[in-house]
Amino acid sequence: MKNSHKLLSKFIALFLLTSAINLQAFAFYQDVPSTHPNYQAINVLYTLDKLPKEDSFQPDKLISKEEFYKLIIHYKGLKGNKNIALPYSDIEEGNPYAPYIQKALDLKLLKPGGKSNIFGPKQLVSRYTGLKSLLEHLGIGLEYFFSTEDFPFTDINANTFVAPVAYK
Repeated sequence: MKNSHKLLSKFIALFLLTSAINLQAFAFYQDVPSTHPNYQAINVLYTLDKLPKEDSFQPDKLISKEEFYKLIIHYKGLKGNKNIALPYSDIEEGNPYAPYIQKALDLKLLKPGGKSNIFGPKQLVSRYTGLKSLLEHLGIGLEYFFSTEDFPFTDINANTFVAPVAYK
């Protein structure tokens, strides 16, 4: 009888250990708890492989606009452009982010400055806000116009920006 209890105890311990390891293998970003206000949106984008598979995402970390575009270009596995002809008056010659901003312009991720001719390279945005803005305004790979009445998911609000990602 004692042997069967020992065997059962070892089996349970092994099961719990294996379960914990398997949960870690499917772990989401360590710094985005389920209580984070943008957890649902970040989780959907992560699940759809729209975000890098790393240990942390730092969704609230503030980065400058110039850093943001470098981040986007790197996420796509691209390099900055060598031929730089930026239409912005507030980016100095020799700015180390200029090749990435130029690449973003060439890829039409950015629009030329227009009348203001100002980019605001030091303006701060959070990583999450920047990615959200990029997805919302450019509609990268997403159909943003769909009938919310036909929305098949009950755990996602059909009126949030993440709904088109889930709908796809």
